Amino acid sequence: DSRFEGNPLVEDPGVTFYAGAPIDVGNGQKVGTICVIDHHAKRLTPAQRLSLRALSQQASALLRARKDRMVKESRERSHEKDASDLKLIFERSPVGMAVVREPEFIFERVNEEFKKLVGPREYLNRKWADVYSELPESPLVAVMQGVYNTGTRHAEKERELEVVGISGKIERRYFNISYDRLERGPNEPYAILIMTTDVTELVTDKAKLLSRSNEVQQIANSLLDAKTEAEHANNAKSAFLANMSHEIRSPLGAIMGFSALLKNPEATRAEQDHFISVIERNSNHVLRIIDDILDLSKVEAGKMIVETIEFSLPELLADFASLMGVRARDKGIDFELRLLSEIPEIVIADPTRLRQILTNVVGNAIKFTEKGYVQLAVSFNRNKLEFAVTDTGIGLTPEQTDRLFSAFTQADVSTTRKFGGTGLGLVLTRRLCEALGGSFELTQSHVGRGSTFVATIAAEPKADTKMVNHTLVHFTTGPVNPIAADKVLQGKRILVVDDSPDNQVLFKLMLSKLGADVTVARDGAEGVQRALSNTYDVVLMDVQMPRLDGHEATRALRASGFQTPIVALTAHAMVEERARADASGFTDFLSKPVDRGTLISKLTSLLS
Repeated sequence: DSRFEGNPLVEDPGVTFYAGAPIDVGNGQKVGTICVIDHHAKRLTPAQRLSLRALSQQASALLRARKDRMVKESRERSHEKDASDLKLIFERSPVGMAVVREPEFIFERVNEEFKKLVGPREYLNRKWADVYSELPESPLVAVMQGVYNTGTRHAEKERELEVVGISGKIERRYFNISYDRLERGPNEPYAILIMTTDVTELVTDKAKLLSRSNEVQQIANSLLDAKTEAEHANNAKSAFLANMSHEIRSPLGAIMGFSALLKNPEATRAEQDHFISVIERNSNHVLRIIDDILDLSKVEAGKMIVETIEFSLPELLADFASLMGVRARDKGIDFELRLLSEIPEIVIADPTRLRQILTNVVGNAIKFTEKGYVQLAVSFNRNKLEFAVTDTGIGLTPEQTDRLFSAFTQADVSTTRKFGGTGLGLVLTRRLCEALGGSFELTQSHVGRGSTFVATIAAEPKADTKMVNHTLVHFTTGPVNPIAADKVLQGKRILVVDDSPDNQVLFKLMLSKLGADVTVARDGAEGVQRALSNTYDVVLMDVQMPRLDGHEATRALRASGFQTPIVALTAHAMVEERARADASGFTDFLSKPVDRGTLISKLTSLLS
């Protein structure tokens, strides 16, 4: 360069001329100079200058090439070392690892742990999309592309993914995954390093712990609910027992009081008849209470047996209406039975439970009606019998309606004080209707103006039965004729088997006054011995006795060829008890306490 031509820069008296050109290895970095020193010349010729400049450029090129080669060799050595280190890490790592190269994410390296975690298959030198062809919508491709473009590490915990398991089936599992960009030099990315661990068991264990925690909480809530329910049940039990005590003690007080009055020798015949009427009425009231409690307990326990037998619907309605008509007349109100449609003459259902339903609903209406009327409207449609009972009684408020079908409660405590009752009737009626395939609802009620209850049951008409209208259903509200009972059992020999001395005396007096010759046995074993040793026209057999009960005694008699009618006497007034009696060989069935008229009717029918 001419700038360096001229006087020498060194103190050497022998040098008269100096010329130099720099050696540049690139990026403005100068590492030396090519120069000419002369003891005689004053300057270089143009040709000499070109030669000097050419030598400088050649030297620079050689040095740059050497530098580039050294850098490349250094990088290659570093890359080989990195690759060696990466290989060592891959082989020893307990973490699943894979390297995928851009631009198509080709698998360059995969360790055994990675294969175990995400499925054994061919990976090396295959594109991601080809390896996982069954998962074309995998979100991981977009994740890797983002890491490759930005260099920003991406990590996820408990990522739910679909993988092909050892069985070859796609499984849903959970992974902790990280994605890091690999570079050959600054800003020279070439691949993505994937590291993953399977945390499915951890997630599952956490879910189990959470589930157990929820279960514990549910158990705690259930215990709290059970405690609350038990407290409510205890309160209800206490209220029920208090109500039952009142309901049972009240008629028992009347029975005991009027029984004492009967002992008075100065009582007139009219007074005695009145006392007996009071005792009879209160005895029936106690019996109804006990029957309601037993029936409801059976229904609630799911042990009530429903019969499906053929019976005459018009006849049942006429008999029932006659009975209710008498009650209504005694109360000073009207009772009406209306048929809103034709009804089948013969239906298949449970007549005993139907009568119980109607007795509860209509009886309730009569009890709570002081003036006006009670109407029973009957209709039949699509194998459903509907009974709408409308009254002009006291009615109900909305608050009372909400408590109406709760067991052991009445609409208002003042109702109990004024009208009596246990509060079981409507609850039992609803359960009975549901057991017979129907329902029982309050459809309307107004305080002081009355209510309407509707009961429905399933009732299938007998094949080829005729349909009847209101003109063929007759009932009367006249007085009930007492049974002409004088000496109706004259000359009949009857064996009474009962372990109760009071019942023995009662049956002997009652039957003897009807003309019967009565023999008494104190238990089943004695009853079998007497029945086989003598001739009787009928046997009245108590079911529950010591030594040999009524069922065992009857089976023993039937096994010995005993053909005489045997009537079961039991305090268990359930349909299932009747079925058990039939199975044991009893001819018929009477519930205790035995009504005198029912007893006479049963015996005369058996002995006729």
